[in-house]
Amino acid sequence: NIAVVSVNPGLEGMSYGDVRVIRLYDISESTNPKYLSTINLPSDHIIIDNNLLYISSTNYSYFNNYFTILDITNPISPVVISSTTMSDSGYIAKKNNIIYVSQIYYNDIDNNKYKKIQTIDVSNTSEPIIENTTSWVSFNQTYSPIVINGNILYYLDCYGLNIVNIIDRH
Repeated sequence: NIAVVSVNPGLEGMSYGDVRVIRLYDISESTNPKYLSTINLPSDHIIIDNNLLYISSTNYSYFNNYFTILDITNPISPVVISSTTMSDSGYIAKKNNIIYVSQIYYNDIDNNKYKKIQTIDVSNTSEPIIENTTSWVSFNQTYSPIVINGNILYYLDCYGLNIVNIIDRH
C-alpha cells in the first residue's frame, strides 16, 4: 500500500538541470493518501520489487548517472543499500536477479550514438555487479523502454522492435 512517485520538487515541468526526487505515500485508504517521506535522490526510472526500489538516475548538474537500491521496509525512513556510478542509464526492467538498463553509448570511431542494454546482477543488493555490455547493440539516439514478458526482452531502436531471448541470462 505504498505509492512511489518521482517528482520535480521545485517546478511544474522539467527543464535542463532539474533533478527529480522520490516521495512515498501510504495509499491504504485510496481516497486519503498520506505523505510519508521524501528521498532526495535523482530518480528518473524506478522499479519496485517487494520492499526494494531500484533506481536509474541522472544528476544533470554533474552529468553523473547512478544505479541505486533502496530498502523501503520502513517507508518513513528509507535506507540506501547501495549506489553505483554507471554511464548513460535510462529505462530499466527486472527479471529474477538481473536488472536490464537501456543505455546510450558514444562510439569514438564513427562519432555516433548507439543504444545498448546493460545488465546488473542484484543477487547481492549491497554489492550489485555491473556486467559486461551485452551484444544487443543497435543504432539509436534515445533511451528505449524495456519490456520483459517471460524470457523475452523487447526494446526499440530507430529500425523497429528488437526481440531478445534472455533464457540463458538468469
